[in-house]
Amino acid sequence: MTANEISGYEIKYRPAPRFNRVIIIDDSEIDLEVEKIIMKGINLAKRIDLRTKGEDVINELSNIRRLDEVPELIFLDLIMPGMDGLEFLQSFNELPEFVRQKCNIVVVTANNDQKTIDMTYTNPSVIDYVVKPLDAENARKFLTYDKTIR
Repeated sequence: MTANEISGYEIKYRPAPRFNRVIIIDDSEIDLEVEKIIMKGINLAKRIDLRTKGEDVINELSNIRRLDEVPELIFLDLIMPGMDGLEFLQSFNELPEFVRQKCNIVVVTANNDQKTIDMTYTNPSVIDYVVKPLDAENARKFLTYDKTIR
């Protein structure tokens, strides 16, 4: 008899999370929660932080002093009140180099305009552009992310 048979539970292998930290920025609480559930479901990151304002993330990243505090990925909505996603990308370019080198950005937005897509890809930190809704299939590609995802 195996330990699995004794306990009545099946043990499934679950790989370690791909990233230590991911931030999702979206003004929609519903989208934040749905994306968090998807990312937890595929075990994308150990820590998933939710933010409703881009300026809060810029302030946080501006004050980071240690490389291990920098998120590897930011999922960014473009259409938000206050600082929108394009303004966030501009401000992101002014952050310390060690932050920009480690952190990559995935744009997740309802905007499917080619001009906007092209504009976001001018930022070297943007690695992908996903038209909402983000689903598990789209999110899974980041499990094997390798800087050439574009």
